[in-house]
Amino acid sequence: MSTIKKYIGEFESKTEKRHFGVRFATTEDAKSISEIMKDAYGYEYLYPKVYSEKELERSIGADTQVDETNRKKGLWGIAESIDDKREPAAICLTERRNEFSLYAGKTVVHNRFRGMGMGRGLGVSSLMSVLNLPENKNVVRLDTDVRSSQINSQKMAEVAGSIPYGFIPNYNNYADKRFYDPSCGKPFTEGRKEAVVMYVAPINHFWKIRSKTVILLDDEGIKDFYQSIKNLYRKMKKDEITVVKYTESKHFRENYIVEEDFYKGTVLIIGILKQPTLVKLLGKYKEWNVIEWRIPTIESAVSSQFYAVQHKFVLSGYDPGSYKIGNGQLVDTLVMCRFPNGVELSQFECIELTQNNKFIASKVINQLTKYYPACKDYL
Repeated sequence: MSTIKKYIGEFESKTEKRHFGVRFATTEDAKSISEIMKDAYGYEYLYPKVYSEKELERSIGADTQVDETNRKKGLWGIAESIDDKREPAAICLTERRNEFSLYAGKTVVHNRFRGMGMGRGLGVSSLMSVLNLPENKNVVRLDTDVRSSQINSQKMAEVAGSIPYGFIPNYNNYADKRFYDPSCGKPFTEGRKEAVVMYVAPINHFWKIRSKTVILLDDEGIKDFYQSIKNLYRKMKKDEITVVKYTESKHFRENYIVEEDFYKGTVLIIGILKQPTLVKLLGKYKEWNVIEWRIPTIESAVSSQFYAVQHKFVLSGYDPGSYKIGNGQLVDTLVMCRFPNGVELSQFECIELTQNNKFIASKVINQLTKYYPACKDYL
């Protein structure tokens, strides 16, 4: 059958030798996307909007609009058979999170088409097309997180050039949330918790703008975790490390943002805090599943690194080139996490990890044993 020009890519399935085309989804695909999500997750996906065709239509329409920075927020990709049936087989989502990175969401495949190479066929075509869009020319890193129970997805991410840098328990929260209303002001904290592996794929001129200067608090846990990640990245061998002992200072300036995810019960803090602000935030988010604080490895943030350790945050990752500073360079961040509701142990029972991920996870779980002794059974 002749090629349809609307496709941004085509591939042949590993079995049946059936042909599939990849294209960007439109609002007319809302029903197909919803059906694939229901097939894969039942009604327990992280965000219930995927079960409402009308809400999904609005979301697809809004995501594909160009924002004030001339960027599209998100683009759904869909793979369908190139035949008379035009059967939707798989979907994926890419989102522009900031000016230098792109988030590649997991590819979801309908059960009827699993084992046919859908993930790779759809993911590669969709991602390459998104990266080739003019508004994404300055993207230098691809971010993704992979469920700790899905080792094949981890392997696929690593084969594609992604490198793990962290392991965060309680990060995903699966439950039927169709009747939950976030306007109530309380996060959804029930449901089945699942840890994720955090990945980054450096692309384009990433290593040119990533600063080699790394300033760390003189803390054995921090220094050890940094060294572990450094061993995975050959480009970090030339880092210039400065280890600093904490001294009280009131002259640094706070600079931070807070992002709340009511559906997952997670909070993301990025930047530098003074201790009174941190205490206030810890009180505000004391009922949430995860407080994730990303602290840059710069001199003015050493006090924040110290406060995180003192307030029982667990170092869950070390993310190279993830924070932009004034001169345009990207500096690294410590991924510090606190778990106000405790850590659900059952999530560690179904973990399947690659060798590198086992190593990172063991470092995180070992820290958890200081505050949650029962975690020692999963080392």
